[in-house]
Amino acid sequence: MSDTPPLFLTDQHVSELVTLNDAIAALEVMLRREAQGLAHNIPKALATFAERSSLHGLGSFSEDAALGGFKTWINTPGGASAVMSLFDTDRGGFRALVQAGLLGQLRTAGISGLATDWLAPAEARDMAIIGTGRQATLQIASVAVVRRISRLRVYSPSADSRRDFTARMRRLFSFEIVDCNSAESALRDAEIVTIVTRARAPFIHAGMIADDAHVNAVGAILPANAEIEADVLARARVVAVDSIAGVRRNSRELIDFYGEDDAAWQAVQTLGRIIAAGRQPRRPAGMTLFKSMGMGLSDLAMAEMILARAAARGCGIPLEGPPAMPLARWSERA
Repeated sequence: MSDTPPLFLTDQHVSELVTLNDAIAALEVMLRREAQGLAHNIPKALATFAERSSLHGLGSFSEDAALGGFKTWINTPGGASAVMSLFDTDRGGFRALVQAGLLGQLRTAGISGLATDWLAPAEARDMAIIGTGRQATLQIASVAVVRRISRLRVYSPSADSRRDFTARMRRLFSFEIVDCNSAESALRDAEIVTIVTRARAPFIHAGMIADDAHVNAVGAILPANAEIEADVLARARVVAVDSIAGVRRNSRELIDFYGEDDAAWQAVQTLGRIIAAGRQPRRPAGMTLFKSMGMGLSDLAMAEMILARAAARGCGIPLEGPPAMPLARWSERA
């Protein structure tokens, strides 16, 4: 194993080492590697408890990078926290512990930007966002990285939240920001749609979405939640996901629509396969939809870049290497 001590990297280190633009580029590289059979997800573990509380674990490993790890996190009404542990898969060494709050935001927003780049019309300029929670800002930014947005329409059922969010976005972005008092008015003729809510019942139906729009449906990641009606999936020309195993396990929207029939699920593509197949000369007409549940390889894409840059720049907090493992203790029955 390497003599280099493992590192502890904080959210502040992550902020200094990578941008959202970097995240989108790293995700594209990782998804190509997945399609080539070089990188692999480890199924998600999920437990829900109490009211709006959940524990999660996601893993992955990359054969060519000799790197693997697990991100574990908790969400509760009182707060949330996340860490990612990284290991050398060739020599069994512990490489790093990364505070993963910002890492998670970067990968969640970044994969929406990547999907938008591959699936949305190249000339798309008009965006709508449904939901104004803590993920919404970077979801907007990720689309602005890959498309030259001219107008953003915002909807949330809370007028106060919508007003405050719109004011903040006007300070952050140069394009027009419009406060809409209904989902219908926000979505009308929008070319790119991002839905990022904690809705328990679907409320977006196909008639609300423009014919050639691209939709990022990224809010409902727990089995109890849903944002889109079945007719949205029925009308989509392309339904793409980050991980088919992940959506088959935890996406109520897709589970209800495709059921248990393996043949029906053949209509669903992974974003990695789409990227590996290469861009079409011209995007065919019709609505496209991307459903993201979160997967380990998205976290690993961020962590690999963060770790490499931390090593190159000499940043991070070295952790004391583990001493030789002591013998376990016990007391014999008298």
